[in-house]
Amino acid sequence: MRVMRVMRVMKVMKVTRMMKVMRAMRVTRMMKVTKVKKVMRVMRVTKVMRVTRMMKVTKVMRVMKVMKVTRVMKVMRVMKVMRVMRVMKVTRMMKVMRVMKVMKVMKVMKVMRVMKVMKVMRVMKVMKVMKVMKVMRMMKVMKVMKVMRLKTAGHEVRGLDFSEHESLQTDSPPPPPHYYVLMRSDDDDDDDDDDDDDEDCP
Repeated sequence: MRVMRVMRVMKVMKVTRMMKVMRAMRVTRMMKVTKVKKVMRVMRVTKVMRVTRMMKVTKVMRVMKVMKVTRVMKVMRVMKVMRVMRVMKVTRMMKVMRVMKVMKVMKVMKVMRVMKVMKVMRVMKVMKVMKVMKVMRMMKVMKVMKVMRLKTAGHEVRGLDFSEHESLQTDSPPPPPHYYVLMRSDDDDDDDDDDDDDEDCP
């Protein structure tokens, strides 16, 4: 009986412990739920803040859009001005192109003049070359003439022998001795060497 009582007491104690534990668990669960609720409230507040921020951002975006529109208007105006400037530039470019064409024509004229001058210079060079060629030919001819003169002079001195010439070979006897005496009386003393040469001849 005592044991049964003790067992019952133990069961009651377990039940009471279990009840306490359950109560504690419930309290902790409630605390968790309350925490979650607080977090939810915070989240809701943050959502509201985000929404307000988004509203602000949308307002800012609208303002930015308005600014963009004004910028686009300004850009359009600037584009119109740029178009006008482009038209002005195109007209200037047309003028410049005309001037460039004129400059090209002038350059072509200059080139043609230079080509003419080059042709004249080439002709002058050819004339100079022709003159040089003529001078060289003349120099060669003069050299050949000099060589020919020297050769002919040497031939006249060396080649001819008056003793063996046909016109001088006659059958007449040599002149008498008194001929030489007469020749000596008429000529100077410088002709003695010639007389000796005549005596040696056959």
